[in-house]
Parts: sequence; structure tokens; C-alpha cells
Amino acid sequence: MAAPLFKNAVTNFVNDHKDSASTEVANGILKKEQTLLELVESLGEYLTSTETSTRARATRLLADVLSQLPFNLLSTKEAEVLTAFFCEKLQDHHSIQPPSLKGLVYLSNAMHLSNGCAETICRTIFRYVHNQSLSQSDRWLVYSVISNFLHNRLQELQSMQGDFVYGFIQAMDAEKDPRNLILAFRCARIVAQNFPISVFAEELFEVTACYFPIDFSPPPNDPFGIKKEDLILGLRGCLSASPKFAEFCLPLLVEKLTSDIVSAKIDSLQTLTACSEVYYPDSLREFQSTFFDCIKKEVFYSGDATLEAASLDCFKALVKALSRGISQQGDRKSLDDFLNEIVNECQQHFLKPELKMMLLTGRLVCAAASGSETSCCRLVHVCVPLLLEQASKCTLMGQRKNVFEVLSWFITVTAEFQFGEEDPNPLVMYKDSFLSHYILLLSETKPQLQVLAATCVRKILSLTGILSETDIDNIADNLFTCVMQTTVADVRQSCYSALSLLSSSSPHTVISRVLPELVSRLNTYPMDADGEPDTKILTSKAFIRETMASIASHPLVIEKVSYQLISHLQSSHSMEKERNLEELCHTAKCLFQVVSTGVSHQNLLGFFHSNLLPAIYDFAISLCKEYCPREDNIKIEDLLSSLACSIRAVVMHLDKIQLETLLNSVVKLYLDGSCEDMKLKNLPQTDKFRPLQVEWNEYSPMVTLLTSVLCAVPTHVCIPRETEILHILTQLIKSWCSSRYPPTALYKLLAGLVNKLNNEELLQKTLDNLQDVLNKDGNVERGCLGVVCHSWITKALVTRGHKSGREFTEKLIKFLADADVGKEASCGFEIIVTEYDDIMTKSLGANVRMMYKQRFFVENIALLTEGFQSSQPEVKSNYLKAVSHLLKGLPVQVLMTELPKTFPLLVKSLLCDDIDLQLSTMVTFSDLTHDAPDLIAKNIDSIIPQLLKLSRYEASMKVRIAALKCIRGLTVLPLHIIVPFKASIIRALESVLDDKKRLVRKEAAGARNEWFLLETAEK
Repeated sequence: MAAPLFKNAVTNFVNDHKDSASTEVANGILKKEQTLLELVESLGEYLTSTETSTRARATRLLADVLSQLPFNLLSTKEAEVLTAFFCEKLQDHHSIQPPSLKGLVYLSNAMHLSNGCAETICRTIFRYVHNQSLSQSDRWLVYSVISNFLHNRLQELQSMQGDFVYGFIQAMDAEKDPRNLILAFRCARIVAQNFPISVFAEELFEVTACYFPIDFSPPPNDPFGIKKEDLILGLRGCLSASPKFAEFCLPLLVEKLTSDIVSAKIDSLQTLTACSEVYYPDSLREFQSTFFDCIKKEVFYSGDATLEAASLDCFKALVKALSRGISQQGDRKSLDDFLNEIVNECQQHFLKPELKMMLLTGRLVCAAASGSETSCCRLVHVCVPLLLEQASKCTLMGQRKNVFEVLSWFITVTAEFQFGEEDPNPLVMYKDSFLSHYILLLSETKPQLQVLAATCVRKILSLTGILSETDIDNIADNLFTCVMQTTVADVRQSCYSALSLLSSSSPHTVISRVLPELVSRLNTYPMDADGEPDTKILTSKAFIRETMASIASHPLVIEKVSYQLISHLQSSHSMEKERNLEELCHTAKCLFQVVSTGVSHQNLLGFFHSNLLPAIYDFAISLCKEYCPREDNIKIEDLLSSLACSIRAVVMHLDKIQLETLLNSVVKLYLDGSCEDMKLKNLPQTDKFRPLQVEWNEYSPMVTLLTSVLCAVPTHVCIPRETEILHILTQLIKSWCSSRYPPTALYKLLAGLVNKLNNEELLQKTLDNLQDVLNKDGNVERGCLGVVCHSWITKALVTRGHKSGREFTEKLIKFLADADVGKEASCGFEIIVTEYDDIMTKSLGANVRMMYKQRFFVENIALLTEGFQSSQPEVKSNYLKAVSHLLKGLPVQVLMTELPKTFPLLVKSLLCDDIDLQLSTMVTFSDLTHDAPDLIAKNIDSIIPQLLKLSRYEASMKVRIAALKCIRGLTVLPLHIIVPFKASIIRALESVLDDKKRLVRKEAAGARNEWFLLETAEK
């Protein structure tokens, strides 16, 4: 900026009041066209003017320019000069103070501010600025200067000692604006923690405590975002900042705890919790009985869950604080007196287990026990014998449940501490009684008691140094017996959880005592038992397998269970094929559950890689060999898909060397029929094993397992013979599209490879070879399968954001106009926007472009709309289906912006006779009623008649129910919109009340009632 222009900008700002001129000046300094010194020189005449307003504008210009400069721009000398200048201006007219304070805010952040400047600035502010007379924004500047110095120049300010504390108290006194209080509270906490406040402790406390408890409700649409919680936390930080506040704060908290305002009580309890961590035990001793009475009252009689939780947390903090006195001062008397008071008050309630007061007392005592190891040991030795005695006496289920629940809380409390050999867990003395009671409960007939027992046994197992090997064996036997005898799912899951923990902590016990019993039953039980449902659960192999999978948590146990499940797969050939396949599918799912747990253990991956995966492939080959080609192929696909989940889980966690070894073995197996690396026993010795043979054969379903490997490999790992694989897959698609077997696994495999393919030349060649697949040659079935294949390839390209995705998408849209393949083409849009667990996800290393669904919608919605308008009537539903699928894949935020363009198509979707389209559209309408009510309201005239018509749609009960749900959902719209339709809807729904289906009648009654109630809402 040239000098004349520079001076013009100064003149414009000072004389013409053009605030934007400060930006011009700042930019000129940043570009080094002028210097800050030249700016000050050009302002000389204005800064010395006799007109106050002129001096104020000149000072403001300098402050505004500084605020736009980086903090490291000033040199030490410049910072000193500016400090002296702005401090001098603070002594000028009061109207010059605000811009001076703004300049000082910048200097308080300046990196090269010399020592002494911070003290000079603070002393000047405390002496010459009457903070209470300033506006809110100017007071905020004062707090900002102080806050910045407290964070950046604390050591320098500490040299001011009491002068700074006194000056800050004066500055903060009588502050009322929440925006300023947020900053002031932060400063007050730092001052209390880092300055000698002994002389001014009461004054500093009073200047902050006058706001307690915070009573603030932010105005609606508050642009500043000040929340009541922020103010509460800020003030709480001040009150708990120093132990010197104790003598003033504790009486205040006692007073507020006796009030009738729940929020004030909660705030007081939470503040006392925070203060207990800082205040000395001596300070708390005087009020401990008073606080106990207040807390006890809230726990026993308040009935408010939040208030009760705050009371228990506060009680724990008090006991912890008093326990701290033992280690710091050797004062045990305060804690002992407090614990005696607790015991004397609560002991009587443990003798009446039938009353609710027992549970409340248990919570209170356990909160105190969790305060410290000392309190835990003392209260356990006093209360647990009483509770065990009551457990022996009680006969009613309610009483026993209460007693054992309180006992379980004591177990939880002792788990919070690390006891050693010198100070053992206090429950050791009562271990035998605990186990005898809980093991007895496991054999109860009441599920509630069994669940409680299993849960408590699990807690005991989590304690260290409590149980002997004999105890653990006894627990394992009884948990296993309970699992085998119960038919209640909750009881079984609780036992599973305990056995799983036992498996982690004592794997050899599970391997030697539990697993042999399960394996024995697995080998002797029938495939499925006939008879009562409960009996079938306990005598089925499925139940045994679920148990084995649920308890496998330790690597040793996981390895054993995996081996048993895969052995069970290989030996299960005794039942007829249909039932056998169902059993095998369930076994494969249990195996996947075990593998999913095992892959997190690095030392198990070698076992999975070397033993489990070859065993799965060996079994799959024998399975395909046993079943004739095409026979039961759908169920075989389900079984192989379940096995593929286990393979995929392992492949995702293998290291690079293991992956490369596996890839070489699998590729040799599929392309050459060679099993040298995998050592398969069931592989045919001749050239019969050709799962990738052009002609369909019994091994063709094995493609599913190949997909689970190749599509789970990250992009940085090279797939051997990838070009050959792609060529073979292309030929297979051409051949298999002529068969009646839908090769979905083949489509997924090819799409997954296309998505990850880095070789652009090979990718383009593959896409060119696939074009022939789409030629129907008069064969409609072949054409439909070709469109499905095209949809998967399009998904692969669109997901990775490849340029060919545009061409493939346009071709898919053209298929919508074809009466033969249009339906499959519309389903292709669902394939593109749907996320699948087994292919093209980020976790599987796929190329997934960010927000590809939104981009896909925006790029194609206009083409779909245009195609719908120009297409023949018989194929219009195809376009509507495509749009419906695209909408389901969109996030709500994007949907709201794009909906006005597509809403007319949604309305027309209701007019089609396609049931799936109608159902999908009505689901969208139900969501939009809440997400975009204004849009629904604008089109309600066209929506309601069609919904009423569909509520009587004879062809589908689902359509009628969906229409009635939409009609019911419309009642959330503004009354002036829907009231005109009230009478006609109530009249129309009257006939639906006589529908032949009960579910329809129920939904119709609910919808009609909602519309009847509009009259009440209207009044």
C-alpha cells in the first residue's frame, strides 16, 4: 500500500468512520508495504487531538489493526511501546478505554512481550478501569486480558501476590452477564489455586459464591450458546478450588441441601462431591453428621433417581475424604466415628429384608464402602455376616432376592480395590458361605434367583486371590449343570457369561471339566428331539453347539472348541439331507461366533491359518461331492456362506506373509486343482475338482469360499494370477448366465475384484469382455441375469468413483425401459446403494469413495425423472422403483434438500399396482411426516385419497396396514392443515374396522382414534 493510500485509509477510519479501512491497513502491514511504526506516526495528530472522539477513533484503529495481525509479529521493543501507550490511554477519557482494552487483549497474547509488561497492564486496569461501569462486551475484554495472562504469564503475575487477588476481586464484583461469568469463573479458579489468598479468602469466596446455585435459563435460539451446565461447572470449579474456602462453603452447602428445590439439592451434592476431593478432612469433620442426615434423607425418601445417584456419589466422596485423613495426618477417629454412625443407623434395616428400605440401605452402605479400602473392610465385616444370616433364615423369594442382591453389591465394591497378601480381600472370610448360598440358588426353580446367582458367581470369579482350584471346579460343575437343566434364555445367558469369564481366567478347568461333557453330549444326542419344546431345547445338538461357542473366550478354549465344531461338521452325515443341511448351517454359524472372538488373539491366527481354513475347505469339498449337481444348491449356498464368514474374519486379520501364503494355496486349488500347500484329504485325485469350469458341476458353489478370500484382501496385497482369474470369471459369467442357477457369488467375486483393481488397462479389458453378457439373444432369462451382473459391476465402479461408472449407470437406466429386464434393472439400483457385509466395505479394504451414495443420487435423479415422463405406461413403475431405492440409501440431511424434486414421483408411486413399490413408498412417507412435515402438508390433498384407497386394498394385508400407519402418522401435522380432512377420514375408516384380518382392524382402530382426538387437540 503506497504511503498516500495508507494515510487515506487512516483518514477514512478516523474522520469518515469507515471501519473497513482497518482491514486495508492490516493487509498493508502483513504484505510489508508499511510498518506498524509508520501507522503510529500517521496517527500522531489524531492521538494528540483535543477532541475525545478523534482520540478514541485513532486508538480504535490501532487496536483493530493489531487484532488482525499474528501474535508473533511484534518485536519486544514494539510490544513495550504499545503496552505503555495503551496503559496511558486507559487513564484518558472513559470512552477511550474500550479500544485500549481491545489493544491490550492482543498484547496479552503477544509472544514477545517482555517481563514486567503483564504486571504493568494488570495494575493499570485494576487502578484506572471501573469494570462495573463498562458495557458487557468491554467487561469481557477485561476478563480476556486477565485470563490470557493467567494462562501465559502466571509466574509474573504471582509476583503481585495479594495486589492481584484484590484487584481481580474488585473487577469481578457484581458481574451479571452469563457470557462474562463463564470467563470470570475460569479466572477465579486459577487465582484461588495459584495465589496466596489467605487474607482475601472470604472476599474471593463471596464474589463467586453469591451466584450459587445457578438459576439461569438461556433464551430460545441463543446465538451465544451459553448453557446452564457450563455456568454450574464453572462455579463449582471456583468453590472447590482451594481448601481455604471450606469454612465458608460447607455451611452454604448445608443450607442449600435443606431447601425444597430439587435442582439446588443436586447442585449442592455434586459441589460437595467436588469439594471433598480438595478440602481437608478436619474441615469436613464438623459437618459430617449433618451431611449424613441430609444424604440419608434423599436416598430413603426422595424417590428421584438423579437426586439419589448424586447423594450416593457425594456419600462416597465424603468417606474417601475422611479416609484420606488417615494417610495424611494419622487421624483415624473421624473415619471411625463416621462409619460407626453409618452402621448404627443402617444395621437395623438389614434385619427386615422384606422391606424396600433394605435395598436403599444397601445402596447407601455400599456407597460408603466404596470410598476407601479401610471403609470397605470395616463395613464388609459388619454387614456381610448379618446378610448371610438373613439369607439362611429367609424363605420367601422376595426376601431372598433382596438379601442376595445387596450381597452382590458388596462383591462389586470389593472388586474396586487392589488387595494384597498382607491386606486380603475382606470377603475371603465369607467365601465358603457365599459359594454355598449362590450354588444352591443355581438349582432353584425361580429364574430370577438363578439369574442373580449366576451374575454373582461371575462377580466372585472376577475377584483375584479369593477362590481355590477346588472352588473353581465346583463353580464350573454347577454352572454347567444349570445350563443343561434350564430352559429360560435369561438364565442360560447369565450362565454363559459366567462360564465365559471362567474360560478366560481358568481355561484348563473349562477344558478338563466342561468341554468333555459338551463333546460327549454332542456325540450322543440326536440331531433334533421330538416332543415338548423345552425338552427339544435341552436335548438338541444346536443347544450344545451354542453353549460351546458362548464359553469360548480364552485362546486355548477357542482352539479346542474350533476343532470340535469342525470335526462335528465333517462327521455329521447321519440324518436325511434336508435336516442335515440345517444342522450344518447352525454349526457353521457357531464356528463363526468362535472365530470372531478368536481373531482378536494374535497367537490364534497361526492356528486358524494353518489348521482351520484347510479344514473348512476340506469339508466344503466333501459336501459338494456328496450332493448331486444343482440338488439342494440353495441350502448348500447358505451353508457355504456361513463358512465363508469364518474365512473372511480370519483373512481380515492375517499379516502380509500369511495372506500371500493363503492366496497362493487358494489360487492353485481353484485354478489347478492342486492341494499340496493346503493338504486336503477330500480333494479328488483326478481332474474332477474344477469349481471354475465353464460347465456347471457339483463343485461350482465353492466360488462362495473363493469370494471370501479374494474380496477380503487389502489393495496393497497382490493377488497371484489375477489376470487369469478375471478372464476365467468373465467366461464363467457368460456360461452360467445361461443356466437356471443364479450365480450371485460369482457376480460378487467379480465385482469385488473390479472394485480393487489397480491396473487400469486390465480393468478396461475386463469391462469390455463383459459387454457380451448383456446381449439377450432372445433369451429373457439370460438377459435378466446379465442385468443383475451389470448391476454388480456398476456398484463396483460407482463405489470406487471410477469414470466408467457413469457409462454403466446410463446403460442400467436404459434397461428400465425394457419390459423384459426393466424389473431387474430397477432392483440393480438397490444393489448399488445397499451396503453388504461380505463385499465392498472399508473394513474389507475396498475402494469406497466418500459420499458416493449422495453423488450417485444427484447425478442420476434427473435422468430417472426424464425417463419416467417419456416411458411407456407398462414400464413407468421400473423408474419409480429405482427412485425409491435411491431414496432409501440417502442420509436424512441430503434427502431433505433433494426431496422437493422427487416428491411428485413418490405420489405417483402410490398409484402403481406394484406391492413392493407401494410398501416402500409408504415407509418413506411415514419418515417424511416427521422429517419434512411442510412438504407433506403441501401435497396432502393428493396423498390422503390414495392412502384411503390403499387401506382397502384387497390383494395385500401389508399394504393395508402400511396405509393405515401413514394415515395415523399424518395427525402430527399442523391442525389447520389436517382438520378439514377429519370427517372424511373417520367416515372412510369405518368400513376398514370390519376388515377380515385382525391386524388390519387393530391398526384401523388406532388410526381412527387418533383422528377422533384431533377435536380435543383443536379445543
